[in-house]
Amino acid sequence: MTLSTSNRHRAVPRRRTARRAPGSSPRLDRLLLDTSLVPLAALAGMLLITRSGGIDDAYISYRYAANLLAGHGLVFNPGERVEGISNPLWTLLLAAGNAVGMPLPVAGHALGVASLVAVVVITRRLALALGSSRGVAVAVATGVALTTDIVAGSTMGLEGALYGALLLAALLVWKGAGRHRIAFAAATCALAATRPEGMVIGALLAAAHLLDVRAPRNARLASAAAGLGGVVALLAARFAYYGQLLPNSVVAKRDGGAFSLRAYLAHAVDGTIYLLLGGGGVIAVVTAALVFWAVQRVVARGADNEAPTWPGPVVPAVLVVGAGFALPLVSGGDWMPHARLVVPYLPIVYALTAVLLSRVDVRRAAAVAAAAPLLMAFVGSHELPLRDDGGANPVVTSRGFDRVGRSLAATGLRDRLVTTDVLGRVGFWAPSVRFHDSLGLTDPQVAHSPTPGSVYGKRNWTHTVALDAAAVLGNDWRNLDAFLRAGPATPYVGLVSTRLTGDRVFVLVDPDVAPRLSAALGDEDARLLPADRALEVWRREVPQGQ
Repeated sequence: MTLSTSNRHRAVPRRRTARRAPGSSPRLDRLLLDTSLVPLAALAGMLLITRSGGIDDAYISYRYAANLLAGHGLVFNPGERVEGISNPLWTLLLAAGNAVGMPLPVAGHALGVASLVAVVVITRRLALALGSSRGVAVAVATGVALTTDIVAGSTMGLEGALYGALLLAALLVWKGAGRHRIAFAAATCALAATRPEGMVIGALLAAAHLLDVRAPRNARLASAAAGLGGVVALLAARFAYYGQLLPNSVVAKRDGGAFSLRAYLAHAVDGTIYLLLGGGGVIAVVTAALVFWAVQRVVARGADNEAPTWPGPVVPAVLVVGAGFALPLVSGGDWMPHARLVVPYLPIVYALTAVLLSRVDVRRAAAVAAAAPLLMAFVGSHELPLRDDGGANPVVTSRGFDRVGRSLAATGLRDRLVTTDVLGRVGFWAPSVRFHDSLGLTDPQVAHSPTPGSVYGKRNWTHTVALDAAAVLGNDWRNLDAFLRAGPATPYVGLVSTRLTGDRVFVLVDPDVAPRLSAALGDEDARLLPADRALEVWRREVPQGQ
């Protein structure tokens, strides 16, 4: 085959090479731009100043993991198959860490840090896959490492960082065949097993393959089926073990009976407040402003030339972020600190914003794109890292519940149960005691009650009172007052001491059990008062309730 004359004499364009700053080293350039060294160094600095005593809900997973290793199965109370957790994969990993000798709280922290490292590393790779330059990708990962809510939320014993890492990994392997398709199915299954909303996100990622019109039809269908297969596998396993498709802890937070438009609107209002105030509202506003400006520039550029093309993961990444931010509107948000429902999606937001800004037709577009994630990390929440401060923060249960848990274990309750709405720490430190969660997380009868749900759960005092608990405890005496007004048959007394009240631990106890529990607790000024007098003391000393 011969070339035409015009082609034969056409000048071959010289390959342009990037200019290197005087004195710079190619090896140093590769080290800084082709690895995650810089963002990981930033993350190490953040972790050095971040401490966490662990949030109460983390200890629920710890007790599930401990019971699994003890041969009781993935349960809170032995013999009761109820999914009071919503993170079975995380709990299985905790059990694995404990099996090799790590105490469960240490395993929770270590897994959180390891998952956070994975988030930072995979964020840089996703930014590259979305079309960012090497420098911009490093800046995106560094912005993630410097975001306070991401770091602090990953070190409080829960699954947020693992879920975020799985989201990023699913996007990385989203477009591909063969082993990538198997990896994608595994990622969607893992997402569904890490958080309840992971089932929705996994199904959405699978369905996004149907929008990839550039791929052959059979390949699209095969990829979509693989992703959906991962979600279906998790649902089948959950139903086979627990007998229901949703975790009981999720059911307990939904309104009982049929969902009405009024209920949806009420949740939407609460969810909007959560997103704006507790979910990084400043980041959302800054991101929206940057995206609006960048879209205008890109569209104007496309009108003059040709419309820009986007790498494959962009479309599913946009869908994931949209769904991730919409789900809190349906659920009404969350009570935990550090924007737990939102932060797993922030690395994707940072990466998408950077790649969009890098395509605007302005001078130094790459510098603008690199600065954006650092700006978003700066304007985000700067709340102090989660600390166990003796109960002053109502969302952090104090170690007073550790003491009460150990004391309950030493009291010898036999078959009597304990009712509480603060299930984690006290349950973890009293492994031999059977607990009833008055918010319904581990009680299907309460969870399925036709009563309004909340971000904490729901109440059914009639059912709770009928259980005749040996003790009733919580971190808000107003709930104990509501319990007493429901008319229990047992003449409960209040266990009151300066230390318990200071720790915001309020206890009602059966008179037959009270002397043993008080002795096990060992507080010198402990008093056993009639319930109404105990309420008076609590009302006077803690007027706000908790």
